[in-house]
Amino acid sequence: MSRRELHLGMFLFAYGHHRAAWRLPNAPVLGPYDIKAMHRDAQALERAKFDFLFMGDTYYSNPMSTASTVARLEPFTWISNVAAVTEKIGLVATISTTFHHPFHVARFAATLDYLSAGRAGLNVVTSIDPWAMRNFGHDDPIDASERWDRANEFIEVVRRLWDSIEDGALIRDRQGGTFADWNRIHTFNHRGRHFKVQGPLNCARPPQGYPVQVQAGTSEFAHEFTAKYTDVFFAGVSDLIEARAYYAQLKARLARHGRARADLKVLPAVAPYVAESRKEAKAIYDHLNRLLGDVDLTSLSQLLEIDLKEHKIDGPLPLHLVKQHVKDKRMAGPLLRRARAEGLTVRELAFAHQASVFGHFLVFGSAREVADTLQEWFENEAADGYNICPPYLPDALDAFLGDVVPELQRRGIFRANYTGATFREHLGLSRPDNQFRHAPPRPQADADSLQQAAAG
Repeated sequence: MSRRELHLGMFLFAYGHHRAAWRLPNAPVLGPYDIKAMHRDAQALERAKFDFLFMGDTYYSNPMSTASTVARLEPFTWISNVAAVTEKIGLVATISTTFHHPFHVARFAATLDYLSAGRAGLNVVTSIDPWAMRNFGHDDPIDASERWDRANEFIEVVRRLWDSIEDGALIRDRQGGTFADWNRIHTFNHRGRHFKVQGPLNCARPPQGYPVQVQAGTSEFAHEFTAKYTDVFFAGVSDLIEARAYYAQLKARLARHGRARADLKVLPAVAPYVAESRKEAKAIYDHLNRLLGDVDLTSLSQLLEIDLKEHKIDGPLPLHLVKQHVKDKRMAGPLLRRARAEGLTVRELAFAHQASVFGHFLVFGSAREVADTLQEWFENEAADGYNICPPYLPDALDAFLGDVVPELQRRGIFRANYTGATFREHLGLSRPDNQFRHAPPRPQADADSLQQAAAG
């Protein structure tokens, strides 16, 4: 039995995941609009044998947006561009089931899978932010159960569309004059609560069958959706205790949907600060925090359910005032454990919260120390790998690729070379069966009418 190896992807923010990263002298001045710099990052990740590059997205911009998100490029177009300058690395674009239509997404993703020779992935999200809602004509948020009901139907329809032209259906018989076998091209006339889609998709089945599906939601709805459909889950966890529990509950859900534990890869998001020593790495973090200027305590106060503005910002966190059962235990728990263990001040905890607001955990130290932490989580069933979130670019990424990746490879827990060609193969996942493969042949009259419709 071969040794288990971890999986690595990168969550691309144009300047980095720390909110002050854009202020560093080496930061890419044009951010996402420096296309050559983005190409260099993608190619560097491929040389390091990463599983994938992931581009997140939002559908709004407001004064709270970070430098990396206030004005960004559309992910499908951008990822298609990157496909042309890479050969192996998986490429993940974000789509919202709240705002898109299944036919469009099925066609975009299938096309990307062909353009990239089987390297496409979809980060599937539902959208709730009021700024985004108003950009699509919604005055009020959509109820969570309604959003996730739509998301489930959305994915079912997308998969039917991907399956609607079976492998080998385009026979291209020049001698006989037959281009397509219409018995293997399927309409399915979906009529659901949210969508009406006839099919078939006017694009052949993707090279991967289904492009890799990614998810990162935190609700019960999101976790059930993950158990049914998702291949890669981005976990927002901040310490080993929480990560092990989170990993276990996600894996436990798979069996009731007929899936094996290995069918879902759980990848915590991690922001690595790598230097010659932990002290130097922490100094980089402290410098970035100072560049933030004034500390906004609003978000942390809401999370901990106390008004921190009433307390000295450089005094100890008033732990005695924090309720035993805060509403958001998943986010608050790790912060509180860290505050107790390290004796953090209000200011220090606010910085920690801001630096991990997307749910990633922070790790500081030399390449060996960072690798120790990643290996510990991996071997203690807290992770199948990591979604790397460089806190600043390009230096944090260069340090991780140049120092930490070789250390992981020396330990035998990360690949030295790609052994497959597609994103699914990188993850050790098989190509899904086509749900229409054993469908009864279509009556000839139906096939003739489809050919006539296609010709006319």
